[in-house]
Amino acid sequence: MKARAFSLVELLVVIAVIAVLLAILVPVLASARASARTSTCSSRTRQILVAMNTFAKDHKGQLPANRALVNEREHVTWRWRFLSEGYLDSPSAFICPAHPATPFGGPLSEQGNPDRGTTCVGDTPSSYAVNGHILWRNTTAAFTSDRADIAIERPSHTALIVESAGGVPDMRVIDEIVVLDFNGVGFYGHWHARQGTYGFYDGHVERIAFLRTGDKDCRWHNGRDFSADPIDGQEPQELGQHSHPDWSLLVPKVYLGG
Repeated sequence: MKARAFSLVELLVVIAVIAVLLAILVPVLASARASARTSTCSSRTRQILVAMNTFAKDHKGQLPANRALVNEREHVTWRWRFLSEGYLDSPSAFICPAHPATPFGGPLSEQGNPDRGTTCVGDTPSSYAVNGHILWRNTTAAFTSDRADIAIERPSHTALIVESAGGVPDMRVIDEIVVLDFNGVGFYGHWHARQGTYGFYDGHVERIAFLRTGDKDCRWHNGRDFSADPIDGQEPQELGQHSHPDWSLLVPKVYLGG
């Protein structure tokens, strides 16, 4: 009996079919991986929110300070305290798996960096920071902020945990920061299909494009949630529900996808 071999045409057809299947499957697999990274990020943001709630319950409703002094020349961050006191059990809880590579490496920390005359001696690389308009305070020895959780009048609207590539423990939205592109990476999270992950004090997590966090109803700071910002004071007319339409003229292209 004569053996039958593949013809060149048949071999080319098989190769073409395989190429078509790969062209279909590779984007699907990439999308599935991106979706898995985003889900993990959301889960870790919820973990941090739970830790925030637990901390507040342990401290008569007071939320953690962004930084606290350990002596007159050194400070630690809220992230360091959450790990050292067991509110979170692993440094990986602070890492978003979708965090982009930067010219400075992966996720950063404030370790070794100065802030207002003191040096950070306790922090961990992180993709997440607190909303500094809520929890910022002049660095003191107190590990609690000067604001209790009841000051957040709209816990389902005002962001408490935000994604950041900057390595700092708290993030604010003042023009000097909004305009920075941070070597093309951007300070604010935008690596989930041009959206960032935001955690709210009521426990829910949303993915929001950066411009949408300021317009039509600011998710960062408005007077219905707490008093005027102590660092970047708001005008009297802004101490209510307000938006920031000017951000569309300020933000780097990295947040806009082009």
